[in-house]
Amino acid sequence: MRRPALRTPRFRLAPGLLPVLLAWTAPVWLPCATAQAQTLLSQATPAATPLSLRPSSTLQEQPVLDESLLPTFVSGDQLSGQTEGEMTMQGHAELRRGASTIRADQLKYDSRTERARAVGNVHINREGNTFSGPELDLNVTTYQGYFTQPQYHLAINGGNGDASRVDFINQHEAVAHDATFSICAREPDASWNPDWMLQASRIDFDQVEDVGYA
Repeated sequence: MRRPALRTPRFRLAPGLLPVLLAWTAPVWLPCATAQAQTLLSQATPAATPLSLRPSSTLQEQPVLDESLLPTFVSGDQLSGQTEGEMTMQGHAELRRGASTIRADQLKYDSRTERARAVGNVHINREGNTFSGPELDLNVTTYQGYFTQPQYHLAINGGNGDASRVDFINQHEAVAHDATFSICAREPDASWNPDWMLQASRIDFDQVEDVGYA
């Protein structure tokens, strides 16, 4: 979608931290042919140092390219419906697929259309990006949908804000309406009064280019 030429200012988001993976190697034990050979081996070879796990920033995740191939997990205090159609979860409702988790008081999911509709204390987390608010309507495969009156946190740079509505374009792009943005930390269960804040009628976020437009 072509953006209007006068949409300014443009601000760059700080790059996110790459996930850290742990490399682990299992020891392999080889049987000795005789007790004598086993004794000689123990005398000639010093005791092996126990393996230790070390984080490495050079290792990177290899994400699944098509999340529609991943299984979907749902749970709640009460479940009704059909697995090959629409299911309704009531009370502590949760839906998980891949890197996304949706929690709400009530959650409806249609496996035929991949559409999830959640109401009441809705919270969505995708790769550390979180949105909380009263209502969510989202396609969990294409990540197209909307969230009404959310508070949000962006993992890529620690940004926080509010909006009257957020439209999800895809997994990496979103548009926040009547929005605020600040990298000042938001304290839980407290009124948010950051030292500085950007306010705009519209903020476009693009996590592929690591930029935002207001």
